[in-house]
Amino acid sequence: MAESNQLSGGMRSRKEAIIKILLARDFTELKLWAQQTRNPLRVMNSLLFDNNPLICYRALEGLGIIAALEAKDNLEGLRKLIRSFFWMMNDESGNVGWYAPEAIGEILRNVPELIAEYGHMLPPFLIEEPFEKGTRIAIARVAEIDKACFDKPVIKKLIQTLNDPAPNIRGTSIIALKALGAEEAREQVRALADDNAIFNSYNFVTGEIDQITIGKLASDI
Repeated sequence: MAESNQLSGGMRSRKEAIIKILLARDFTELKLWAQQTRNPLRVMNSLLFDNNPLICYRALEGLGIIAALEAKDNLEGLRKLIRSFFWMMNDESGNVGWYAPEAIGEILRNVPELIAEYGHMLPPFLIEEPFEKGTRIAIARVAEIDKACFDKPVIKKLIQTLNDPAPNIRGTSIIALKALGAEEAREQVRALADDNAIFNSYNFVTGEIDQITIGKLASDI
């Protein structure tokens, strides 16, 4: 029992240390921490279940950064991790990974040699609850690096959801279409310029969760 308490205490102290680093958004310190910590990806993965959405998004960023470090010596381990996230998105898993698609997206973005292998597996989840928003974010993040695995049917499916009743689906569809450089969607997107619905969107530039209107996004495309 004492050994078990020591182990849980060790995991808890590692979580506390990395949460401080993530809240400071200190990526240099994050890399040092990862190099000195056993199973840093496991610790980062556990933070995707935190009750604070900001910590979850910062953990997603950290996951991608650490994946890039791991890729040098453990590409197969990253493949296994990606497959585990896809499994969490499967009805049979019994363990819903709410941020699983975003996690896959951040790994692929930071380890682009795996995009061709796994990127095409994301689009089927565009219409799979509760992963619609996360899948759009993941596609956008990957598409900024490499659009090749996302074909015309993906763009068509995103365009079809620009009128979805949920603002977060409309908004993330716009974000994904913009990242894909989908010129064929420009007219439909600009038609939403007067849409004043608000949704929360993590800003990967500032590291904050923004409240943004659909109309603002539509006007910027």
